[in-house]
Order: sequence, then C-alpha cells, then structure tokens
Amino acid sequence: MKKILLSLTAVIWSLSASAEDPEIPHLVPDRESLKIAFMTDIHVQKGLPSDSLIRVAINEVNASDCDFVLLGGDYVYTGYDADIRNAYKHIKRIRKPWFAILGNHEVVRTDNACKTYRKLFGYDRRVVFRAGNYLFVGFDAGPYNRATTAIVRAEDLAWLEEQFRSARPGERIICVCHIPLDKAISNYREVTALMRKYGVKAQICGHAHTTLMLNVDSIPAAMGRKLDLTEKKYGAGYNIIELKDDSIYLWQKRLDQRAPRLFYKARQGFSPDVLKFKTSPLPVTEKSFDQVGAEIVRDFHPAVYAGALVRNGKAYVGHSDGTLHAIDVSDGHDCWSYDMGDILCATPVWFEGRVITVSPTGVFTAFDAETGRIMWQLEAKGPVVGDPLVKDGMLYCGFGVGYFAKIDPEKGRPVWITRYGNLQMQCLPAVSEGHVVITTWENDVRCLDDLTGREQWRWYSGSDRFDFTPGLIFPRIARGKVFVQTINKEMAVLDAATGKLIWRDDMGSCRKPTGISSDASTVYTETRNADIMALNASRDYCAVKWTAKTDRINLDRNACEIITYNGVLYMAATGGWIAAISEKDGRVLWEHRFSDTECNNLTADGGYIWAMFLDGKLFRIPAAGQTD
Repeated sequence: MKKILLSLTAVIWSLSASAEDPEIPHLVPDRESLKIAFMTDIHVQKGLPSDSLIRVAINEVNASDCDFVLLGGDYVYTGYDADIRNAYKHIKRIRKPWFAILGNHEVVRTDNACKTYRKLFGYDRRVVFRAGNYLFVGFDAGPYNRATTAIVRAEDLAWLEEQFRSARPGERIICVCHIPLDKAISNYREVTALMRKYGVKAQICGHAHTTLMLNVDSIPAAMGRKLDLTEKKYGAGYNIIELKDDSIYLWQKRLDQRAPRLFYKARQGFSPDVLKFKTSPLPVTEKSFDQVGAEIVRDFHPAVYAGALVRNGKAYVGHSDGTLHAIDVSDGHDCWSYDMGDILCATPVWFEGRVITVSPTGVFTAFDAETGRIMWQLEAKGPVVGDPLVKDGMLYCGFGVGYFAKIDPEKGRPVWITRYGNLQMQCLPAVSEGHVVITTWENDVRCLDDLTGREQWRWYSGSDRFDFTPGLIFPRIARGKVFVQTINKEMAVLDAATGKLIWRDDMGSCRKPTGISSDASTVYTETRNADIMALNASRDYCAVKWTAKTDRINLDRNACEIITYNGVLYMAATGGWIAAISEKDGRVLWEHRFSDTECNNLTADGGYIWAMFLDGKLFRIPAAGQTD
C-alpha cells in the first residue's frame, strides 16, 4: 500500500510543484546511479494484443529492481475517453513510483480537450521530480486537437527555463518529451538551445516506436520502443534506461526473453561527435511576411488552439488557458476578457453584435461584442471540441459526443438536436441547399435535413483508418453535390439529395483543406505537396479547371480552411506558410513564411486577411492587390 500511495502522490505533486517547491518528489536521494523502466507507445486498446501484453510488462516491472517507472506517452490509439480510462486501469497497477507525460495520441483526438486525462492522472502537460542527483523535467509538444506539426508552447518554454534554473549544484537535468526534439517539433531549436544553455544531459522520448539513441543538436536522446512490435518480428517489450558513470545506457527488454539487451550507450551532455545516429534538422527558412506588408497585431501568451474572429475593428481570440479576449486591432490592447474556465478549442463566431463561443465543457456563451456582457448561455449534452458555424441566421455545432444541434443564436435555444452516433465531431459542418453535412470520427459523412435535423443519408468511404478521419476535413455543398475528402486521401463527390457516389479520385493524394468560391461554382482542394486544384462543381466527373503549383511550399498536412476574398484564394500550410492564388487562373501571387507553427484559421475583414497561429501570433495581411 505504501508504494501505491507514493506513486499517486508523486503524480499529484508534479502538477502543482514550482521550481523552488520543497515538495517536488525526490526518489532515492542518495543514489549516484539510476535504473528506470521506460514504457512508451504502449497503445493499449481493448481487442488488441497490447491490452494483454501490458499486463505482462507491468508484472515484470513490478518485480524488477528498477527505481521507478517513466511513462513516455501514447498510451492509447484513439484518445477517446473510454480508451484513456482503460489505459489508466492498467497503469494504476504499477507498484513502483511512476510518472507520465502526454503523447500525441492523447491530445489529437481527445473527446474533451484532455479533461478525462487530467481527472485520472491528476495533471496533463508537465511533470517535474528528482531522483538521485538528477532533476527530471517532462513536458509535451502536442499537437493540440489537430493533426498538425508539434510545438512546444511559449508558456512551456518559460516553465522549462524556470525548472532548469532551479537545478541544485551538481544536479543533472534530464528532459522528457514524447516527441524527439528534432524536425517533428517545429520550434525544437528553441528547446535544444535552452538545454545547451543549462547543461541538460539528455532527452528521453518515444514516438517512433524504435529503440534508438539520437543526436538532438549534439545532446543524446534515448528513444523507447513500442510495446507491441510482434507484427515486425521484434517481439513485445519495453526499455530500461540506466544513468551512471556520466553515461546513459539504453536497454531493450523483450517479454519473451529473460535478460535485457544493451542497445546503445552515450556520454551524457553536449557531445557532437560521439553519437552514431543523427536527426535530420529542419531547413532554416527565413520568415518573409513583411514583403507583403503583413504585421503582427498581437502576440498572445499562452498558446491559441483555435482561430480568431475579426469584426468591426476588434479581434476575438480564445487562449489555451481558457480566457476569451476581445482586442482592438488598431493597437492590440484588450477591450474586455472573460475566463471560460478551461482550454478553448473552438473559434468564436459572430451574430448581430454578439460573439458566441463554446468551451470543451459544452457551455455555449453569447457575449455582447462591445462590452463583453453575457447575453445567454446554453449547456450542451456533453463536451464540444469543434468549431461552430453561423449560416443564414442560425448556429450549427456539435452538441456533445454523438450529438449535433441547430441553435437560435438570438435566444440561445436549440431549434433541433439530433443524435448521430457515439464519437466526437471536430470540423466545421457544411450548410446549403436545405442540407447540413457533418463529418465525424466515425469515418462517415452524414447529411441532415436543415428543417428537422433528421438524417437524410449516410456515406461510408470503406476504410476504418482513424488517423486521417473525415472528422478533420471540411465538407462542401455545391450545385447539388457534396464534396468531401476520404480517409484514403481521395476526393469523393456525392449526390446531395441521396448520398450516392458520383465520382472519387485521389488527384495526387488529397489532404484536409478545401475551399469554395463565393458563387459555389468551384470547389478547391489541396494535394499532399500543397498544390491547389480548382474543380468545376457543375460537372458529374472530375473536371479540373486549373492547378496552382506552389514553389516554396513542399508539404502540407495543416487542417486550415481555404478561404477566398476579392477573387483571391488563401491557403495556410505546414511550417507557417501562407500562399495567395488567383481564383481566375491559379496563378500563385505570393508565398511567404509567417511563423514556425501552424495557422489555425484565416478570415477576411476590412480589406485584410487575418491569420491566427498556434504560437499565439495574430497577423494582419493586406489582401492581394491592396498594397499596389
């Protein structure tokens, strides 16, 4: 019982302890060397071998001579509440002190912005503890509710430096992050610069499912394996990490073998020449947004997970700390703000002088746009993580896991609520021609009647893959057709009245972003290499009007809606890029890099394009032709 209490209190202390807090847990304080059981990428899910293999692994660890257990993230496949609870059921069987950090699978598809994870584990983003003469500092890099490039948030960078400064004389610092500090994290150089500044000895990571010792800017990174690699003939297992004699030893323990095997050894600390494996750094590309007259209106802190609403000289932005801000775009100062109480994942919308937003707790709130006074509130049937849409004087949005609603935005009352299934929806619906089309994490497309909310038809693409689900794409309704991308990265076109498939084509591997012209004659889709195709919406076959070939943007997986304004199409791509393209002929007007992070949304107002980035920067960009 004593060991159980120690493991749980260690987790809770890691949430609240500050850099100088004497209650930061300190395990085996007199030990010069440490042995750590490192379990990462266990991907536990009922019905899979991992659900039984994890029991064997935990039994081994409980009986081992390891000092504590470090859990490196990706405990589940999907991030759904039921799977998080199932994983925690296994993890709480660990009888040694244990510490856990978030992986990308816990945050990309969470039903409620990690609320269930926080409730069970006692914390979510950060962990700090001492063991022997080591200070362990754990953090995460997302991606946050979106399948985009990872980033270490600005507030986490500040927290990291605070922890690094707190290291006692002679104490060695070890960083723990699920994703290795290489090109998989867009701002990894900021983290490794801090690590080198404060003499961090190593990183411990997972993510790539392989036992490996990496070189992250000349600092060793011990990467752990996936629990179940039987399909690759590597067996099931976990890792053991030893810290001793100024070195880091990375062992692999297979469940079908008695003794662990030493895979790699590296000297701790900055050591540019001794590591065999080196990561591929991101190319250094200078930001060039000033060439189109763009400027930063406000650099918010902390991070921003959703988009900005801009209307009548004000921008409305929700933070990762739960605060909704209304700012004056002329100088960026706050006009009013309101604490919503939890991470904000949804972009605010406008209705007749009101700003409406929804929190992951499922509470819709309408504010007076000028004063911030609450006009009404409405509680959904459960958590909401997707964006609402205002169309033709009505508000459309997910209304809890498995529910969707049409809401009167003036009164704050549902017109209808429909039950569509058992999983969350995240992306914008499409509303037109009497149809409401929604895409969900259940890998299907549903069409609802706009008047009644009744399901008119449902279309299944034929694949059960969950990583490229329709829950993260933008359906379009045009000329009696529904344009939607599939899990297999195709464009599928359906009859809006019946749901019957008209045509489907991969067109160079279509990705999530889509757009539509103002007259609904053209639908725009993007390929994996960030080319844009304009499709004739009137045709019953794949009729490409033109293809815009981006030159400086080589890859995109950013789920940011393509918008059009005054005859120009704007798209935001991975790596902080934005491109402007002529709607008439597909001529690329410009491509510029704005940020190290992804753009959450683009919107047009007052002759400007407004771009909200994950790192909290809001840009004002003169619309193409406005500077001429």
